[in-house]
Amino acid sequence: MDTITTSIPSHHTSKCNCEDCFINLIASQHLAPSICDKLYDSKKEAKFKQGDVLIEEGKNIDRFLYIKDGLIKVSQMTDKNESRIISIARPHDNITLLTFFSSEKYLYTITALEDSVACSFPYQLMLDVIKSENEFAFGILNMISFASSKVINNFVRLSSKNLRGRIASILLDFADNIYKNDSFDLPLSRKEMAELIGMTVENVIRILSEFKKDGIINIDGKSIDIVNRQKLQLIANFG
Repeated sequence: MDTITTSIPSHHTSKCNCEDCFINLIASQHLAPSICDKLYDSKKEAKFKQGDVLIEEGKNIDRFLYIKDGLIKVSQMTDKNESRIISIARPHDNITLLTFFSSEKYLYTITALEDSVACSFPYQLMLDVIKSENEFAFGILNMISFASSKVINNFVRLSSKNLRGRIASILLDFADNIYKNDSFDLPLSRKEMAELIGMTVENVIRILSEFKKDGIINIDGKSIDIVNRQKLQLIANFG
């Protein structure tokens, strides 16, 4: 699987029109029109297929990415050379901010879980604007704080539950916050679910089978249908 961090297609736009784009929002509020135009003219937009690597851990930081559409996973290699998923992110989560200032190299790998669209801005240009424009920098810091808090809160929430509660919470999160439907195709493999919630693959398979046997969900490959939402919610709440 090829990493395409440094080969984003050259597709410039004269204006930054992404709905709810925080760069557009902060820039329009705090930057002079000439600086806004410079940022907007530098923006590139690229499409990524499911499984494409947008950012690879250990590579030099060269661009800031903003997820416009789709779903991504943020992962990191452990000391045991095992992948651990830190977060599942959707548009406007601003997850790429977590690695932007802390190092010269990307600290995480970001992979598309489904076909996605990302906008990118040159790293050095973003740094130059942030260094020279205090209000813009403060807006970026607010977004970093919000993104960090969300990742930490989700991690603590899942870690405090038993294995059944973790899986129930993940299924409800996909249904309620991502697909807005009790029937959906799970974008994670069983292995990825294990990496996300700190379990073995065998435990993930076993608990999903138990949920199906108990009439809580129907499952066919990646297709999930929540049959008994009340019971699944109880497991998520008290598991």
